[in-house]
Amino acid sequence: HAFLEAMPVEHFESEVHQHSLLFGLVVHKAPISFILATLLFGYQLKRIYVIFGIIVFSLSAPLGVWIGSEMIIDQTVFSRILALSAGIILHLSTTILLESSEEHKIKIRKLVPMIIGALLALITLF
Repeated sequence: HAFLEAMPVEHFESEVHQHSLLFGLVVHKAPISFILATLLFGYQLKRIYVIFGIIVFSLSAPLGVWIGSEMIIDQTVFSRILALSAGIILHLSTTILLESSEEHKIKIRKLVPMIIGALLALITLF
C-alpha cells in the first residue's frame, strides 16, 4: 500500500498540497517502519532478511512517486487514486487505533482524542 499511497504526490497542481501529502506519508510511514522491523525480528528472521524487508519498504513510496509522476493521467483517474490512497491510510490508522484490543471494542479514551484531532484538522481548514 505504500507504493499506491505515494502515486498521487506529483499530480497536485499546488506544491503546498504536494508537500502536505508527502509530509503526511512520512509521518505515517516512520512508525510503520519501526513496527515492521520489530515484527520481522519477532519472527526471528535473520538480520539480512530484516534489512532487506526494510529496504524494500523504504523504497516502495519513492518508487510510487516516481511511477506516478511518469504516468499521464486525467483528473478523474487522479481523484480515484487519491481517494484509494486516503482510504487505505484511514482504514489502517483507524484499525490500529480502534481495534488494538483483543475484544475489538471501541474505547472512549481512544475515540475522544481522535474526535478532537479531527475537529482541530477541520478548524485549520478555515
